[in-house]
Amino acid sequence: MSETSQYTMPRRLVSIDMLRGMAAIAVLLFHGLAIYALALKDVHVGLYVLAYPVTIGFVGVHLFLVLSGFCIHMRMARSDQQQFKLPWVSFWKRRFWRLYPAYLAAMIFSVGLMIVTQAWLNNQLNPTALLQGWSEAKWDMLAHLLMLHLLIPAFAMGLGNASLWSLALEEHLYLLYSPMLWIRNHLGWVNVLIVSGIVALAWRGVCVMLWDTNPTLPLGMEGAKAFLLLQAPSRWFEWCLGAVAVEACVGRITLPRWSRSMKVAGLFAGLAVACSYHPIGWIIREALWGMCFFTIVNGVVNREKQLKNQTKSTYSPNTFVRIFAGLGVISYSIYLIHGPILHVSKLLGYNMGLSPAGHLALRIGVILGCVPLAYIFYRIFEKPFIDQLTSSKEQSKSVTGFNMDTLPDITCPTPEHYPPITAIVVSRNEGHHLKECLTRLRFCDQIILVDMQSTDNTRQMGEQYADLILDHGFSPIVEPVRVFASKHATSDWVLLVDPDEYYPEALVPWIRQATVSRDVPGAGGMFDLPMSYYFRRKLLTSTVWGRRTQVRPALVNLKRCELRPLSMRGPKLHAGYKRLPITPTLHNHIQHYWMDTYTKLIKAMCRYVLHEGKGQYAQGKRFKLRSVLIEPLFQLKANLLYRNGLKDGLRGISLSLIYSAYLFGSAISLGLYQLKQPKNTQNNELKVSEPAGEQSNRKAA
Repeated sequence: MSETSQYTMPRRLVSIDMLRGMAAIAVLLFHGLAIYALALKDVHVGLYVLAYPVTIGFVGVHLFLVLSGFCIHMRMARSDQQQFKLPWVSFWKRRFWRLYPAYLAAMIFSVGLMIVTQAWLNNQLNPTALLQGWSEAKWDMLAHLLMLHLLIPAFAMGLGNASLWSLALEEHLYLLYSPMLWIRNHLGWVNVLIVSGIVALAWRGVCVMLWDTNPTLPLGMEGAKAFLLLQAPSRWFEWCLGAVAVEACVGRITLPRWSRSMKVAGLFAGLAVACSYHPIGWIIREALWGMCFFTIVNGVVNREKQLKNQTKSTYSPNTFVRIFAGLGVISYSIYLIHGPILHVSKLLGYNMGLSPAGHLALRIGVILGCVPLAYIFYRIFEKPFIDQLTSSKEQSKSVTGFNMDTLPDITCPTPEHYPPITAIVVSRNEGHHLKECLTRLRFCDQIILVDMQSTDNTRQMGEQYADLILDHGFSPIVEPVRVFASKHATSDWVLLVDPDEYYPEALVPWIRQATVSRDVPGAGGMFDLPMSYYFRRKLLTSTVWGRRTQVRPALVNLKRCELRPLSMRGPKLHAGYKRLPITPTLHNHIQHYWMDTYTKLIKAMCRYVLHEGKGQYAQGKRFKLRSVLIEPLFQLKANLLYRNGLKDGLRGISLSLIYSAYLFGSAISLGLYQLKQPKNTQNNELKVSEPAGEQSNRKAA
């Protein structure tokens, strides 16, 4: 697992709602019809095979656990932080208001329905009998209120609502969220899965091998020991898989291709079913179901992302997805109330002396009725609190504003009148990048493409996507070419873009907002844009190029600064203006597909070194022996130890060595250039001279 590019995830994923709906329906059908499906085994093998999925509907709980990890960790995964720490007070406050009102209502509903039904069946429907029933249920109620019922076998399946055991499991898994984050921050996601997997397998192994604990196979529980397999350590691995999936969804990490393959999910499901029939298999069965649903979650979320990228604003899910996504919205309510309703229907069926066919018909009718009842329950006990949490979140986001001219950086973009922007792109044989690069710059009012004698399809891409094409002779460094191109810009604000840089949509409002600063002393003359470097098409997370704080002064105002024809040197600000940063977020980094091969990188470094001495000398730097002997070694140590070079393996070590060699060569280049200069040379800025034969071509309107 490694980091990758970011994806701007919408507030709600339809695919996740769909899976929640499918999980809720699976559990509902299991509790309502599994006993009838199992009876078919002795009646008709073919019918039993068709009904078999109902008999394993309990796996909806496994899917719920993976989705819980996904949804709970989504808030942090979408944030701008790199190291996570759980804010306990606010976290538990949100969880309380999201879960507890509906949970409390479901408990009262379950207890009330159970007491009234028992009294009616016993022909004791009077206040005394009802109070006696309430007195017997009070300790069960207290255990459920404190979410301790899963730890007490007598109460774990109590209140006439056996499904509530998994709510306690969820709360207990929340207690393991902080340890998971600590491992994630310090050791990475691979070790999160290793640790949680070892804990789960060790817990289940001890329970099964030493205490002869049987899992829920497939109905009911066998003694108090069976509840040990339902405790949080036993299911931690499944929950962590969901958290890994959401980090992959937002682009923090990349997962192998098999992790979103439905064929692989089917393989895991088959192994999990097979493991149900041997004690050794009981140890790993839950982990296999977790891997199955982890793969399914990755697959459907990735498919939704692909469809949205292809269709943009026209994306619309099909009828199947919409139906189950709608059920997913009310899945919590379905889960909370279906148990007591099914239990009461069973008692009523026995009391009325119904035949097996009558029982089945009653069950099917009750199952169908659970959905509209759950919707009513959702509207009364869930939605008001969800709306309250949502409105509180939006209010907290809207209380902060900023004054562009007084704050040191940009923190809250808002729409205003935006000045025009010109994008300058310089290319030599990089046509394979230009389509993506130029289409992402369509927010600019003018796109200038400078072609340095390319022999590929650079010009064709320019004719299709650029507003102005300029021809320029080959230059080993790009800075002089940008100076030349800036004279053709129709805007004061200019974006300096490499053809292998892809600007994300999330960065556009920040760029637009930066351009509205007034031309007063202290205003921004150039802005550093956040950038992520890619080497060989993979995101760099190590060495000097892989820092998350990587920025480049790419947005400049030509009236407030001067472009210089010096290698690796940014514009020079005029007096009174500032260089300001645009705040990096998770989604607004420019994707810089920097180098595709080691050969290309080494050639580029050698080319830059030849001109580095001139650039450093013009900036006032002078040769020092330390720059040759000490600085390269110091940076090698920093890249390997402090910038994750060693952790990144061969790639990190190689890039660390190349960077140190570049520093060594740059120091030598500065020394050689310095030897050629007269002692009385002043550090004047070098003037740009345009090569002969430059010409421009404007596209026909």
